[in-house]
Amino acid sequence: MPHADSSLVPEEVKTKTQFWTHVHGQLEPLLDGQRNWVSNLANTSSLIYNALLAFPTHFGPDPNKAVNWCGFYIDSTRFPKSTDSDVEGNRLLLGPFCGKPACQFINVTPGKARGLATEKPKAK
Repeated sequence: MPHADSSLVPEEVKTKTQFWTHVHGQLEPLLDGQRNWVSNLANTSSLIYNALLAFPTHFGPDPNKAVNWCGFYIDSTRFPKSTDSDVEGNRLLLGPFCGKPACQFINVTPGKARGLATEKPKAK
């Protein structure tokens, strides 16, 4: 069973590569067997956010390098249509996150950022 300690970073983790390998190893059992995407995104953002705060070598609580937000914005076409016709298409809607309050949506325009934000990973 996942535990709150999964976001702790051992002292022997010194590099960013070691850090992300450790986070991935902690994330796998946290998501194992859970198919609810909201729960999975919530736990993922929580684990990453708190692990970053616990990694003072590169991030940590220092205001000059601390992370203040970690989460997800989801393509608005993945949600049911809103009664507010202004909230349709070309927007990313706020999903699960940890940190300071965030914008409810982000308007996206054609270009590289939109492509990166909305494209599916390429199969390897």
